[in-house]
Amino acid sequence: MKLAAFTLKNIFYPEVYVRANPDFNYSSQGEPTEPRIKISVVHEGAANLYQFMIQLSKDMVTDADAYELKALAVGVFTFSEEDPGKDQLTNLFRSAPNIVYGSLREHFASITARAPWNEYYLPIGILEPGDFELSNSEDSGTDSDHE
Repeated sequence: MKLAAFTLKNIFYPEVYVRANPDFNYSSQGEPTEPRIKISVVHEGAANLYQFMIQLSKDMVTDADAYELKALAVGVFTFSEEDPGKDQLTNLFRSAPNIVYGSLREHFASITARAPWNEYYLPIGILEPGDFELSNSEDSGTDSDHE
């Protein structure tokens, strides 16, 4: 295994909302509603920090949807080097969103484990650098919507 040149400093969830669907039906012939995500990335140059923020929402549209979900997850990453170089930044941009999404997936599974319809796992997805853009700390984060 090759170790990454970046470090996960912190992951936190400033907003989390879960509501069980009283009309959920295990035998539903419908398909569950897919979650929507919005990714924002902010680079704070002076501190050499990269914040990867994922806003997630999953509506209850049909009786196949066990839960309505909303959350904001933030992962803060840093490099020990002042100038990490293009290859290391590429590794960060490939890994960080998937780390944050994976933590959000586990967080929802943990919360819903004691909910009426058992644990819910977000679908597995691969987030790539083309799914979002970098913003400097002076700008607001650039967002991309994905389903």
